[in-house]
Amino acid sequence: MKAEAGARLMATAGQVVESTMQELPEEIREIAVEIPVLLFEKVPRRLIEEGLEPDLLGLFEGGDLGEEDQAGQARIYLFLENLFDFADGDQKTFCDEVRGTLLHELGHLLGFDEEDLVVRGLD
Repeated sequence: MKAEAGARLMATAGQVVESTMQELPEEIREIAVEIPVLLFEKVPRRLIEEGLEPDLLGLFEGGDLGEEDQAGQARIYLFLENLFDFADGDQKTFCDEVRGTLLHELGHLLGFDEEDLVVRGLD
């Protein structure tokens, strides 16, 4: 991906993350804004070497709020080229996917597993 296109994806995703955080209920927002959301063009080699798929859309790393002293180490990764490819290059769909992936990963922070997220429509 060209640098200019990558910069646009970063800027757009940053805006979507910001607006999504502001839309959260206050009690969740107060917690969520403390968690770093890291935007990457691609899945870092380190994560692939650890066994993660290179086409991953997002990742929650760290402990959930139910784990004592773990939420402070939490972080969320969003992989923008994969999200853009998943959206078939459509800007609106990309924004929807960034939002949905962020909410999915925040669900892990709240202690939801994959099955819980599917039930809540965040799969």
